[in-house]
Amino acid sequence: MSALWSQRTSSRGIQVSVETVAFRTTVLIVGGGFAGLTAAAGLAAKGVPVLLAEKHESTSTMPKAWGLATRTQEVLDQIPGLLAELREAATPFGQVPRFLRGRTLAEAAPQRWLNRDGQDTVETLAAISPMGMLGIPQAHTERVLRHRAEQLGADVRFSTTLLDFDQDADGVTARLCDRDGAEYTVHAEYLIAADGHRSPARERLGIPMTGFGHLMSLVGVRFDADLDEWLDPAQLTLCQLDGEDLGGMLGRQGNVQPSLLAAWDEENRHAVKQWSTEQWTALIRRATGMPDLAVSGIAVEELTFSHRIAERSQEGRIFLAGDAAHVMPPTGGMGGNTAIIDGHDLAWRIALVHSGQAGREFLETYQAERLPLGRLVANNQVATMRYRGIPSPEGAGEPLEFIPLMFGQRAHSSSVLAEDEDTSLALDPREHPGLPGLRAPWVPLADGRSTLDLFGAEMVLLTGEGGQPWVDAAKQIELAVHRIAPDADFCTAYGISSEGASLVRPDGVVVWRCTDAVAGPSTTPSTVLTEVLNRVLRRPRADVHPVLWG
Repeated sequence: MSALWSQRTSSRGIQVSVETVAFRTTVLIVGGGFAGLTAAAGLAAKGVPVLLAEKHESTSTMPKAWGLATRTQEVLDQIPGLLAELREAATPFGQVPRFLRGRTLAEAAPQRWLNRDGQDTVETLAAISPMGMLGIPQAHTERVLRHRAEQLGADVRFSTTLLDFDQDADGVTARLCDRDGAEYTVHAEYLIAADGHRSPARERLGIPMTGFGHLMSLVGVRFDADLDEWLDPAQLTLCQLDGEDLGGMLGRQGNVQPSLLAAWDEENRHAVKQWSTEQWTALIRRATGMPDLAVSGIAVEELTFSHRIAERSQEGRIFLAGDAAHVMPPTGGMGGNTAIIDGHDLAWRIALVHSGQAGREFLETYQAERLPLGRLVANNQVATMRYRGIPSPEGAGEPLEFIPLMFGQRAHSSSVLAEDEDTSLALDPREHPGLPGLRAPWVPLADGRSTLDLFGAEMVLLTGEGGQPWVDAAKQIELAVHRIAPDADFCTAYGISSEGASLVRPDGVVVWRCTDAVAGPSTTPSTVLTEVLNRVLRRPRADVHPVLWG
Protein backbone atom coordinates (compact mmCIF):
# COMPACT_ATOMS: atom_id res chain seq x y z
CA MET A 1 0.00 0.00 0.00
CA SER A 2 1.33 3.44 -0.89
CA ALA A 3 0.25 6.82 0.48
CA LEU A 4 0.56 10.41 -0.68
CA TRP A 5 -0.26 13.48 1.39
CA SER A 6 -1.30 16.92 0.16
CA GLN A 7 -3.32 19.93 1.29
CA ARG A 8 -6.53 21.32 -0.13
CA THR A 9 -9.04 23.95 0.92
CA SER A 10 -12.51 22.64 1.77
CA SER A 11 -15.75 24.32 0.69
CA ARG A 12 -15.78 26.03 4.11
CA GLY A 13 -12.30 27.50 3.63
CA ILE A 14 -10.60 25.02 5.97
CA GLN A 15 -7.26 23.43 5.14
CA VAL A 16 -7.83 19.68 4.94
CA SER A 17 -5.22 16.94 4.65
CA VAL A 18 -5.91 14.78 1.62
CA GLU A 19 -4.59 11.24 1.86
CA THR A 20 -4.42 9.30 -1.36
CA VAL A 21 -4.06 5.61 -0.58
CA ALA A 22 -4.19 2.85 -3.15
CA PHE A 23 -6.33 -0.01 -1.85
CA ARG A 24 -6.88 -3.17 -3.80
CA THR A 25 -9.92 -5.37 -3.52
CA THR A 26 -11.80 -7.79 -5.72
CA VAL A 27 -15.17 -6.04 -5.66
CA LEU A 28 -16.02 -2.42 -4.89
CA ILE A 29 -19.70 -1.81 -4.14
CA VAL A 30 -21.11 1.70 -4.23
CA GLY A 31 -24.36 1.95 -2.30
CA GLY A 32 -25.42 0.52 1.06
CA GLY A 33 -29.07 -0.31 0.43
CA PHE A 34 -30.74 -3.66 -0.22
CA ALA A 35 -28.74 -4.58 -3.33
CA GLY A 36 -25.34 -3.37 -2.15
CA LEU A 37 -25.49 -4.84 1.34
CA THR A 38 -26.78 -8.18 0.06
CA ALA A 39 -23.96 -8.34 -2.49
CA ALA A 40 -21.41 -7.50 0.21
CA ALA A 41 -22.71 -10.21 2.54
CA GLY A 42 -22.91 -12.77 -0.26
CA LEU A 43 -19.39 -12.07 -1.51
CA ALA A 44 -17.88 -12.07 1.97
CA ALA A 45 -19.61 -15.36 2.76
CA LYS A 46 -17.81 -16.90 -0.22
CA GLY A 47 -14.43 -15.47 0.74
CA VAL A 48 -14.31 -12.79 -1.97
CA PRO A 49 -12.62 -9.53 -0.81
CA VAL A 50 -15.18 -6.72 -0.96
CA LEU A 51 -15.33 -3.05 0.02
CA LEU A 52 -18.66 -1.21 0.23
CA ALA A 53 -18.88 2.59 0.16
CA GLU A 54 -22.11 4.38 1.14
CA LYS A 55 -22.41 8.18 1.22
CA HIS A 56 -24.99 8.32 4.02
CA GLU A 57 -24.05 8.06 7.68
CA SER A 58 -26.24 5.04 8.36
CA THR A 59 -28.65 2.59 6.84
CA SER A 60 -32.24 3.71 6.19
CA THR A 61 -34.25 5.07 9.11
CA MET A 62 -37.62 4.96 7.33
CA PRO A 63 -39.67 1.72 7.17
CA LYS A 64 -40.17 1.97 3.36
CA ALA A 65 -40.39 -1.65 2.16
CA TRP A 66 -42.37 -3.76 4.64
CA GLY A 67 -41.45 -7.36 4.04
CA LEU A 68 -39.35 -10.08 2.47
CA ALA A 69 -40.98 -12.32 -0.09
CA THR A 70 -40.76 -16.09 0.10
CA ARG A 71 -38.31 -16.43 -2.78
CA THR A 72 -36.15 -13.65 -1.33
CA GLN A 73 -35.86 -15.54 1.94
CA GLU A 74 -34.80 -18.67 0.08
CA VAL A 75 -31.80 -16.91 -1.47
CA LEU A 76 -30.91 -15.02 1.72
CA ASP A 77 -30.89 -18.31 3.61
CA GLN A 78 -27.86 -19.24 1.50
CA ILE A 79 -25.80 -16.59 3.37
CA PRO A 80 -24.77 -18.13 6.73
CA GLY A 81 -26.66 -16.76 9.70
CA LEU A 82 -28.51 -14.07 7.79
CA LEU A 83 -32.07 -15.38 7.67
CA ALA A 84 -32.03 -16.39 11.34
CA GLU A 85 -30.98 -12.87 12.29
CA LEU A 86 -33.68 -11.33 10.09
CA ARG A 87 -36.34 -13.55 11.62
CA GLU A 88 -35.45 -12.35 15.09
CA ALA A 89 -36.43 -8.84 14.00
CA ALA A 90 -39.49 -9.82 11.98
CA THR A 91 -43.08 -10.99 12.15
CA PRO A 92 -43.95 -14.18 10.21
CA PHE A 93 -46.43 -13.03 7.58
CA GLY A 94 -47.97 -16.46 7.27
CA GLN A 95 -48.84 -16.70 10.98
CA VAL A 96 -50.40 -13.29 11.51
CA PRO A 97 -51.23 -11.50 8.25
CA ARG A 98 -53.27 -8.38 8.77
CA PHE A 99 -54.46 -6.18 5.95
CA LEU A 100 -57.01 -3.44 6.43
CA ARG A 101 -58.83 -1.18 4.01
CA GLY A 102 -61.13 1.75 4.56
CA ARG A 103 -61.68 5.49 4.43
CA THR A 104 -59.73 5.88 7.67
CA LEU A 105 -57.91 3.53 10.03
CA ALA A 106 -60.78 3.68 12.52
CA GLU A 107 -63.26 2.60 9.82
CA ALA A 108 -61.03 0.04 8.07
CA ALA A 109 -62.06 -3.60 7.79
CA PRO A 110 -59.76 -6.65 7.66
CA GLN A 111 -59.00 -8.04 4.20
CA ARG A 112 -58.00 -11.57 3.23
CA TRP A 113 -55.02 -12.01 0.92
CA LEU A 114 -56.57 -13.91 -1.97
CA ASN A 115 -55.32 -14.69 -5.46
CA ARG A 116 -57.47 -14.25 -8.55
CA ASP A 117 -58.95 -17.72 -8.12
CA GLY A 118 -60.20 -16.77 -4.68
CA GLN A 119 -57.70 -19.04 -2.93
CA ASP A 120 -55.87 -18.00 0.21
CA THR A 121 -52.39 -16.91 -0.90
CA VAL A 122 -50.71 -17.88 2.38
CA GLU A 123 -52.05 -21.43 2.06
CA THR A 124 -50.93 -21.58 -1.57
CA LEU A 125 -47.43 -20.47 -0.59
CA ALA A 126 -47.18 -23.16 2.08
CA ALA A 127 -47.46 -25.87 -0.58
CA ILE A 128 -44.56 -24.42 -2.58
CA SER A 129 -42.04 -23.25 0.01
CA PRO A 130 -41.49 -23.62 3.77
CA MET A 131 -40.52 -19.96 4.09
CA GLY A 132 -43.87 -18.17 4.16
CA MET A 133 -43.55 -14.39 4.09
CA LEU A 134 -41.61 -12.21 6.52
CA GLY A 135 -42.91 -8.87 7.74
CA ILE A 136 -39.94 -6.60 8.48
CA PRO A 137 -39.40 -2.89 7.73
CA GLN A 138 -36.60 -1.88 5.43
CA ALA A 139 -34.75 -0.06 8.20
CA HIS A 140 -34.44 -3.30 10.18
CA THR A 141 -33.53 -5.38 7.13
CA GLU A 142 -30.72 -3.04 6.13
CA ARG A 143 -29.27 -2.97 9.65
CA VAL A 144 -29.21 -6.78 9.74
CA LEU A 145 -27.67 -6.99 6.26
CA ARG A 146 -24.94 -4.55 7.26
CA HIS A 147 -24.20 -6.42 10.50
CA ARG A 148 -24.04 -9.78 8.76
CA ALA A 149 -21.82 -8.42 5.95
CA GLU A 150 -19.38 -7.02 8.49
CA GLN A 151 -19.43 -10.20 10.56
CA LEU A 152 -18.56 -12.21 7.45
CA GLY A 153 -15.58 -9.98 6.68
CA ALA A 154 -16.83 -7.29 4.28
CA ASP A 155 -15.17 -3.86 4.58
CA VAL A 156 -18.25 -1.62 4.97
CA ARG A 157 -17.64 2.16 4.97
CA PHE A 158 -20.53 4.56 5.50
CA SER A 159 -20.10 8.36 5.15
CA THR A 160 -17.93 7.55 2.13
CA THR A 161 -18.64 9.09 -1.26
CA LEU A 162 -17.64 7.94 -4.73
CA LEU A 163 -16.01 10.92 -6.46
CA ASP A 164 -15.16 9.37 -9.81
CA PHE A 165 -13.96 6.15 -11.45
CA ASP A 166 -12.43 4.74 -14.60
CA GLN A 167 -12.10 1.22 -15.91
CA ASP A 168 -9.68 -0.61 -18.15
CA ALA A 169 -9.02 -4.21 -19.09
CA ASP A 170 -7.63 -4.97 -15.62
CA GLY A 171 -10.40 -3.52 -13.50
CA VAL A 172 -11.89 -0.34 -12.07
CA THR A 173 -10.04 2.46 -10.28
CA ALA A 174 -12.28 4.64 -8.11
CA ARG A 175 -11.64 7.74 -6.03
CA LEU A 176 -13.45 7.86 -2.69
CA CYS A 177 -13.83 10.53 0.01
CA ASP A 178 -14.49 9.72 3.68
CA ARG A 179 -16.31 11.73 6.37
CA ASP A 180 -13.14 13.62 7.29
CA GLY A 181 -12.49 14.75 3.74
CA ALA A 182 -9.65 12.34 3.11
CA GLU A 183 -9.57 11.14 -0.49
CA TYR A 184 -8.11 7.84 -1.60
CA THR A 185 -8.22 5.46 -4.52
CA VAL A 186 -9.42 1.90 -4.66
CA HIS A 187 -8.60 -0.54 -7.43
CA ALA A 188 -11.08 -3.39 -7.86
CA GLU A 189 -11.58 -6.10 -10.39
CA TYR A 190 -15.30 -5.29 -10.47
CA LEU A 191 -17.58 -2.42 -9.47
CA ILE A 192 -21.20 -2.97 -8.44
CA ALA A 193 -23.17 0.27 -8.77
CA ALA A 194 -26.02 -0.08 -6.29
CA ASP A 195 -26.20 3.65 -5.67
CA GLY A 196 -29.92 4.25 -6.00
CA HIS A 197 -32.39 5.57 -8.53
CA ARG A 198 -30.33 8.68 -9.33
CA SER A 199 -27.15 6.54 -9.61
CA PRO A 200 -24.19 8.84 -10.28
CA ALA A 201 -22.31 5.77 -11.49
CA ARG A 202 -24.97 5.01 -14.10
CA GLU A 203 -24.99 8.65 -15.18
CA ARG A 204 -21.21 8.68 -15.56
CA LEU A 205 -21.43 5.57 -17.73
CA GLY A 206 -24.03 7.30 -19.91
CA ILE A 207 -26.54 4.47 -19.63
CA PRO A 208 -30.02 5.78 -20.56
CA MET A 209 -33.26 4.88 -18.78
CA THR A 210 -36.60 4.16 -20.44
CA GLY A 211 -40.12 3.61 -19.09
CA PHE A 212 -43.20 5.51 -17.94
CA GLY A 213 -41.01 7.99 -16.03
CA HIS A 214 -42.32 9.98 -13.08
CA LEU A 215 -45.73 8.74 -11.93
CA MET A 216 -46.57 10.64 -8.75
CA SER A 217 -45.14 12.24 -5.61
CA LEU A 218 -45.67 11.05 -2.06
CA VAL A 219 -44.69 11.96 1.45
CA GLY A 220 -43.72 9.41 4.08
CA VAL A 221 -44.38 10.39 7.70
CA ARG A 222 -43.19 8.50 10.78
CA PHE A 223 -44.77 9.42 14.08
CA ASP A 224 -45.46 8.32 17.65
CA ALA A 225 -49.08 7.66 18.68
CA ASP A 226 -51.00 5.10 20.69
CA LEU A 227 -52.54 2.99 17.94
CA ASP A 228 -52.07 -0.44 19.53
CA GLU A 229 -55.80 -1.16 19.35
CA TRP A 230 -55.69 -0.92 15.54
CA LEU A 231 -52.03 -1.62 14.76
CA ASP A 232 -51.07 -4.55 16.98
CA PRO A 233 -47.34 -4.42 17.90
CA ALA A 234 -47.23 -8.22 17.61
CA GLN A 235 -48.01 -8.29 13.90
CA LEU A 236 -47.39 -6.55 10.64
CA THR A 237 -50.40 -4.41 9.77
CA LEU A 238 -50.96 -2.44 6.57
CA CYS A 239 -54.04 -0.30 6.04
CA GLN A 240 -54.96 1.03 2.60
CA LEU A 241 -56.70 4.39 2.93
CA ASP A 242 -59.43 5.15 0.39
CA GLY A 243 -60.63 8.54 1.64
CA GLU A 244 -62.19 10.98 -0.83
CA ASP A 245 -59.51 13.60 -0.15
CA LEU A 246 -56.75 11.42 1.29
CA GLY A 247 -55.31 8.26 -0.18
CA GLY A 248 -52.30 6.28 0.88
CA MET A 249 -51.04 3.56 3.17
CA LEU A 250 -50.81 3.48 6.95
CA GLY A 251 -48.68 0.75 8.44
CA ARG A 252 -46.74 -0.59 11.36
CA GLN A 253 -44.35 -3.47 11.96
CA GLY A 254 -43.95 -4.58 15.55
CA ASN A 255 -42.77 -1.84 17.89
CA VAL A 256 -41.56 0.38 15.05
CA GLN A 257 -43.19 3.80 14.80
CA PRO A 258 -46.36 3.84 12.70
CA SER A 259 -45.87 5.45 9.29
CA LEU A 260 -48.18 7.10 6.79
CA LEU A 261 -47.53 7.21 3.06
CA ALA A 262 -49.73 9.90 1.47
CA ALA A 263 -50.01 10.93 -2.17
CA TRP A 264 -49.95 14.53 -3.41
CA ASP A 265 -50.34 16.11 -6.83
CA GLU A 266 -47.42 18.06 -8.27
CA GLU A 267 -49.17 21.40 -7.72
CA ASN A 268 -49.25 20.95 -3.94
CA ARG A 269 -46.09 18.90 -3.44
CA HIS A 270 -43.73 21.78 -2.67
CA ALA A 271 -46.18 23.48 -0.31
CA VAL A 272 -46.62 20.25 1.66
CA LYS A 273 -42.86 20.01 2.22
CA GLN A 274 -43.05 23.27 4.19
CA TRP A 275 -45.82 22.11 6.53
CA SER A 276 -45.62 22.73 10.24
CA THR A 277 -45.86 20.05 12.92
CA GLU A 278 -49.46 21.13 13.54
CA GLN A 279 -50.38 20.53 9.89
CA TRP A 280 -48.80 17.07 9.89
CA THR A 281 -50.62 16.25 13.11
CA ALA A 282 -53.91 17.25 11.50
CA LEU A 283 -53.17 15.01 8.50
CA ILE A 284 -52.40 12.01 10.72
CA ARG A 285 -55.62 12.56 12.66
CA ARG A 286 -57.58 12.63 9.40
CA ALA A 287 -55.92 9.43 8.18
CA THR A 288 -56.62 7.61 11.42
CA GLY A 289 -60.11 9.04 11.83
CA MET A 290 -59.20 10.07 15.38
CA PRO A 291 -59.53 13.85 15.81
CA ASP A 292 -58.10 13.89 19.33
CA LEU A 293 -55.17 11.52 18.75
CA ALA A 294 -51.99 12.60 20.57
CA VAL A 295 -49.17 12.71 18.01
CA SER A 296 -45.44 13.35 18.51
CA GLY A 297 -42.05 12.44 17.08
CA ILE A 298 -42.93 13.38 13.49
CA ALA A 299 -40.31 12.70 10.80
CA VAL A 300 -40.99 13.43 7.13
CA GLU A 301 -39.42 12.08 3.93
CA GLU A 302 -40.36 12.91 0.33
CA LEU A 303 -40.84 9.92 -1.97
CA THR A 304 -41.74 9.47 -5.63
CA PHE A 305 -43.39 6.80 -7.74
CA SER A 306 -41.41 6.31 -10.94
CA HIS A 307 -40.85 3.65 -13.58
CA ARG A 308 -37.48 3.64 -15.31
CA ILE A 309 -35.40 0.75 -16.61
CA ALA A 310 -31.73 0.96 -17.57
CA GLU A 311 -31.09 0.00 -21.19
CA ARG A 312 -28.20 -2.14 -20.01
CA SER A 313 -26.94 -3.27 -16.61
CA GLN A 314 -23.33 -4.07 -17.49
CA GLU A 315 -20.56 -1.90 -18.85
CA GLY A 316 -17.37 -3.94 -18.96
CA ARG A 317 -16.46 -4.71 -15.37
CA ILE A 318 -19.21 -2.49 -13.92
CA PHE A 319 -22.66 -3.80 -13.03
CA LEU A 320 -25.87 -1.99 -12.08
CA ALA A 321 -28.05 -3.44 -9.33
CA GLY A 322 -31.24 -2.50 -7.52
CA ASP A 323 -32.72 0.94 -8.17
CA ALA A 324 -29.70 1.87 -10.27
CA ALA A 325 -30.92 -0.72 -12.80
CA HIS A 326 -34.70 -0.50 -12.39
CA VAL A 327 -36.89 2.04 -10.60
CA MET A 328 -40.45 1.02 -9.83
CA PRO A 329 -43.39 2.07 -7.64
CA PRO A 330 -43.85 0.06 -4.43
CA THR A 331 -47.28 -1.23 -5.43
CA GLY A 332 -46.93 -5.00 -5.43
CA GLY A 333 -44.16 -5.05 -2.84
CA MET A 334 -41.44 -6.53 -5.07
CA GLY A 335 -39.07 -3.59 -5.61
CA GLY A 336 -36.88 -4.17 -2.58
CA ASN A 337 -37.06 -7.92 -3.04
CA THR A 338 -35.85 -7.57 -6.63
CA ALA A 339 -32.93 -5.40 -5.46
CA ILE A 340 -31.92 -8.06 -2.92
CA ILE A 341 -31.97 -10.78 -5.57
CA ASP A 342 -29.88 -8.56 -7.89
CA GLY A 343 -27.22 -8.25 -5.19
CA HIS A 344 -27.29 -11.95 -4.38
CA ASP A 345 -27.13 -12.84 -8.07
CA LEU A 346 -24.00 -10.78 -8.64
CA ALA A 347 -22.36 -12.20 -5.52
CA TRP A 348 -22.54 -15.86 -6.49
CA ARG A 349 -21.66 -15.17 -10.13
CA ILE A 350 -18.56 -13.15 -9.26
CA ALA A 351 -17.60 -15.77 -6.67
CA LEU A 352 -17.67 -18.53 -9.29
CA VAL A 353 -15.44 -16.50 -11.59
CA HIS A 354 -13.13 -15.44 -8.75
CA SER A 355 -12.63 -19.08 -7.73
CA GLY A 356 -11.86 -20.14 -11.30
CA GLN A 357 -14.93 -22.36 -11.60
CA ALA A 358 -16.47 -20.15 -14.28
CA GLY A 359 -15.03 -18.18 -17.19
CA ARG A 360 -15.06 -14.38 -17.31
CA GLU A 361 -17.79 -14.44 -19.97
CA PHE A 362 -20.09 -16.04 -17.40
CA LEU A 363 -20.66 -12.58 -15.88
CA GLU A 364 -22.38 -11.48 -19.09
CA THR A 365 -25.31 -13.69 -18.14
CA TYR A 366 -26.18 -11.32 -15.27
CA GLN A 367 -27.45 -8.70 -17.71
CA ALA A 368 -29.01 -11.30 -20.00
CA GLU A 369 -31.10 -12.69 -17.15
CA ARG A 370 -31.63 -9.96 -14.57
CA LEU A 371 -32.37 -7.00 -16.85
CA PRO A 372 -35.48 -8.58 -18.48
CA LEU A 373 -36.68 -9.93 -15.13
CA GLY A 374 -36.21 -6.54 -13.48
CA ARG A 375 -38.28 -4.99 -16.28
CA LEU A 376 -40.92 -7.67 -15.80
CA VAL A 377 -41.28 -6.89 -12.10
CA ALA A 378 -41.22 -3.11 -12.65
CA ASN A 379 -43.96 -3.36 -15.27
CA ASN A 380 -45.99 -5.53 -12.93
CA GLN A 381 -45.67 -2.98 -10.12
CA VAL A 382 -47.09 -0.31 -12.43
CA ALA A 383 -49.93 -2.60 -13.56
CA THR A 384 -50.79 -3.22 -9.89
CA MET A 385 -51.30 0.48 -9.14
CA ARG A 386 -54.95 0.50 -10.19
CA TYR A 387 -55.67 -2.31 -7.74
CA ARG A 388 -54.25 -0.14 -4.94
CA GLY A 389 -56.58 2.72 -5.69
CA ILE A 390 -53.97 4.64 -7.73
CA PRO A 391 -54.47 5.47 -11.40
CA SER A 392 -51.99 3.61 -13.59
CA PRO A 393 -50.63 5.06 -16.84
CA GLU A 394 -52.03 4.13 -20.21
CA GLY A 395 -50.47 0.95 -21.53
CA ALA A 396 -49.67 -0.46 -18.08
CA GLY A 397 -51.41 -3.77 -18.82
CA GLU A 398 -52.63 -6.32 -16.29
CA PRO A 399 -50.57 -7.64 -13.37
CA LEU A 400 -49.25 -11.18 -13.28
CA GLU A 401 -50.67 -13.90 -11.11
CA PHE A 402 -48.85 -14.06 -7.80
CA ILE A 403 -47.35 -17.58 -8.05
CA PRO A 404 -45.73 -17.10 -11.50
CA LEU A 405 -44.37 -13.73 -10.31
CA MET A 406 -42.97 -15.13 -7.06
CA PHE A 407 -41.78 -18.60 -8.12
CA GLY A 408 -42.01 -18.67 -11.89
CA GLN A 409 -39.58 -16.00 -13.05
CA ARG A 410 -37.58 -17.76 -15.74
CA ALA A 411 -33.93 -17.10 -16.51
CA HIS A 412 -32.96 -17.01 -20.19
CA SER A 413 -29.27 -16.90 -21.11
CA SER A 414 -26.54 -18.96 -22.73
CA SER A 415 -25.86 -20.47 -19.29
CA VAL A 416 -29.35 -21.95 -19.01
CA LEU A 417 -29.63 -24.94 -21.33
CA ALA A 418 -33.27 -24.70 -22.29
CA GLU A 419 -35.11 -27.69 -23.68
CA ASP A 420 -37.87 -25.66 -25.33
CA GLU A 421 -38.29 -22.45 -27.32
CA ASP A 422 -40.66 -20.71 -24.89
CA THR A 423 -39.25 -17.24 -24.17
CA SER A 424 -41.80 -16.38 -21.45
CA LEU A 425 -40.30 -14.60 -18.46
CA ALA A 426 -42.88 -15.95 -16.02
CA LEU A 427 -44.57 -19.37 -15.91
CA ASP A 428 -46.61 -21.23 -13.34
CA PRO A 429 -44.00 -23.64 -11.92
CA ARG A 430 -46.75 -26.10 -10.93
CA GLU A 431 -47.43 -26.61 -14.63
CA HIS A 432 -43.73 -26.85 -15.61
CA PRO A 433 -42.05 -28.97 -12.91
CA GLY A 434 -38.27 -28.77 -12.91
CA LEU A 435 -38.02 -26.81 -16.18
CA PRO A 436 -34.54 -25.34 -16.80
CA GLY A 437 -34.56 -21.62 -16.04
CA LEU A 438 -37.07 -21.96 -13.21
CA ARG A 439 -36.52 -22.19 -9.46
CA ALA A 440 -35.63 -25.71 -8.33
CA PRO A 441 -38.71 -27.07 -6.51
CA TRP A 442 -38.84 -27.53 -2.76
CA VAL A 443 -39.07 -31.20 -1.77
CA PRO A 444 -38.80 -32.41 1.86
CA LEU A 445 -36.13 -35.11 2.27
CA ALA A 446 -36.01 -38.24 4.43
CA ASP A 447 -33.28 -36.85 6.71
CA GLY A 448 -35.36 -33.85 7.77
CA ARG A 449 -33.79 -31.41 5.34
CA SER A 450 -35.23 -30.28 2.02
CA THR A 451 -33.84 -29.73 -1.45
CA LEU A 452 -33.51 -26.01 -0.60
CA ASP A 453 -30.85 -26.91 1.98
CA LEU A 454 -28.68 -28.38 -0.79
CA PHE A 455 -28.28 -25.09 -2.68
CA GLY A 456 -26.11 -22.02 -2.21
CA ALA A 457 -22.51 -23.15 -1.88
CA GLU A 458 -21.84 -24.40 -5.41
CA MET A 459 -23.25 -26.05 -8.50
CA VAL A 460 -25.02 -29.25 -7.44
CA LEU A 461 -26.35 -32.29 -9.31
CA LEU A 462 -29.50 -34.03 -8.07
CA THR A 463 -30.52 -37.52 -9.12
CA GLY A 464 -32.91 -40.25 -8.02
CA GLU A 465 -32.46 -43.73 -6.57
CA GLY A 466 -31.43 -45.14 -9.95
CA GLY A 467 -28.88 -42.40 -10.62
CA GLN A 468 -25.67 -44.03 -9.35
CA PRO A 469 -23.95 -43.53 -12.74
CA TRP A 470 -24.53 -39.79 -12.34
CA VAL A 471 -23.13 -39.90 -8.81
CA ASP A 472 -19.97 -41.67 -9.99
CA ALA A 473 -19.50 -39.26 -12.90
CA ALA A 474 -20.02 -36.18 -10.70
CA LYS A 475 -17.42 -37.35 -8.20
CA GLN A 476 -14.90 -37.82 -11.00
CA ILE A 477 -15.12 -34.12 -11.88
CA GLU A 478 -15.56 -32.89 -8.27
CA LEU A 479 -19.16 -31.77 -8.80
CA ALA A 480 -21.37 -31.80 -5.70
CA VAL A 481 -24.03 -34.50 -6.07
CA HIS A 482 -26.97 -35.85 -4.06
CA ARG A 483 -28.86 -39.06 -4.77
CA ILE A 484 -32.37 -38.65 -3.38
CA ALA A 485 -34.12 -41.68 -1.88
CA PRO A 486 -36.97 -42.41 -1.68
CA ASP A 487 -37.40 -40.42 -4.85
CA ALA A 488 -41.07 -40.50 -5.91
CA ASP A 489 -41.87 -36.92 -4.82
CA PHE A 490 -38.49 -35.66 -5.99
CA CYS A 491 -38.79 -37.14 -9.48
CA THR A 492 -42.30 -35.77 -9.92
CA ALA A 493 -41.30 -32.30 -8.76
CA TYR A 494 -38.22 -32.17 -10.99
CA GLY A 495 -39.76 -33.81 -14.06
CA ILE A 496 -37.22 -36.62 -14.32
CA SER A 497 -37.13 -40.38 -13.93
CA SER A 498 -35.29 -42.17 -11.15
CA GLU A 499 -32.31 -42.48 -13.53
CA GLY A 500 -32.39 -38.84 -14.63
CA ALA A 501 -30.51 -35.83 -13.24
CA SER A 502 -30.99 -32.11 -12.64
CA LEU A 503 -28.21 -29.52 -12.38
CA VAL A 504 -28.93 -26.61 -10.03
CA ARG A 505 -26.80 -23.49 -9.68
CA PRO A 506 -26.04 -21.70 -6.37
CA ASP A 507 -29.17 -19.51 -6.38
CA GLY A 508 -31.41 -22.56 -6.64
CA VAL A 509 -32.29 -22.30 -10.35
CA VAL A 510 -32.29 -25.37 -12.60
CA VAL A 511 -29.87 -24.85 -15.49
CA TRP A 512 -30.06 -28.28 -17.15
CA ARG A 513 -31.69 -31.65 -16.76
CA CYS A 514 -31.56 -35.08 -18.31
CA THR A 515 -34.94 -36.71 -17.86
CA ASP A 516 -33.65 -40.29 -18.06
CA ALA A 517 -30.47 -42.35 -18.09
CA VAL A 518 -27.87 -41.92 -20.84
CA ALA A 519 -26.25 -44.75 -22.76
CA GLY A 520 -23.66 -45.16 -25.47
CA PRO A 521 -19.93 -44.57 -25.82
CA SER A 522 -20.27 -40.87 -26.78
CA THR A 523 -22.97 -39.96 -24.27
CA THR A 524 -21.77 -41.32 -20.96
CA PRO A 525 -22.72 -39.41 -17.78
CA SER A 526 -19.10 -38.21 -17.53
CA THR A 527 -18.94 -36.73 -21.05
CA VAL A 528 -22.39 -35.21 -20.68
CA LEU A 529 -21.63 -33.50 -17.35
CA THR A 530 -18.28 -32.17 -18.56
CA GLU A 531 -19.86 -30.59 -21.63
CA VAL A 532 -22.83 -29.24 -19.67
CA LEU A 533 -20.61 -27.55 -17.09
CA ASN A 534 -18.41 -26.06 -19.80
CA ARG A 535 -21.46 -24.53 -21.45
CA VAL A 536 -23.21 -23.40 -18.29
CA LEU A 537 -20.11 -21.83 -16.73
CA ARG A 538 -18.75 -20.48 -20.03
CA ARG A 539 -15.48 -22.31 -19.58
CA PRO A 540 -13.14 -22.75 -22.54
CA ARG A 541 -13.13 -26.28 -23.92
CA ALA A 542 -11.13 -28.05 -26.59
CA ASP A 543 -13.88 -30.21 -28.03
CA VAL A 544 -17.62 -29.92 -28.38
CA HIS A 545 -19.65 -33.11 -28.51
CA PRO A 546 -23.36 -33.62 -28.97
CA VAL A 547 -25.08 -33.65 -25.60
CA LEU A 548 -28.26 -35.42 -24.61
CA TRP A 549 -30.42 -32.66 -23.13
CA GLY A 550 -33.47 -34.54 -21.99
